[in-house]
Amino acid sequence: MTGSGDDDDGGGGDVGGDVAAEWGGAVTEVERPAEARAWVRTRAEAAGCAAGVVDELVLLVSEVLVADAARSRVASGPRLLRALPTRDGFVVEVSLPGPLLPLPDRPADDGTARLALAAAVTTVTVLESRPGDEGGQWVCVTVRT
Repeated sequence: MTGSGDDDDGGGGDVGGDVAAEWGGAVTEVERPAEARAWVRTRAEAAGCAAGVVDELVLLVSEVLVADAARSRVASGPRLLRALPTRDGFVVEVSLPGPLLPLPDRPADDGTARLALAAAVTTVTVLESRPGDEGGQWVCVTVRT
């Protein structure tokens, strides 16, 4: 894991501006899903999320990273994560170099099948997305309100 995990390092550069700084969000880069799981768990618990919410956030963020890695079939470098408190709850965003969502109707063995299953069994979180830089995508794991 790189970065302090508490402040935007200026590298986010998303379409809507520096949302993490505006909302007091935490930002980090991770290279492995295990790093992401620990980071997300810490941020969600600190935000006061219930145990079930924390578990779903951790599961979906991990599966997003696994699906991204499986689709690229190569080590593609670190991914930017942001944890943002919102007016209605909490969201964790993952910056990917290319689109992952929407998931196909029939997920293939490209990593999307596990992500689709994880998304289908969640009850308090939902996967959303918005455009990122240079054809990328922010995948947002949002706590349902």
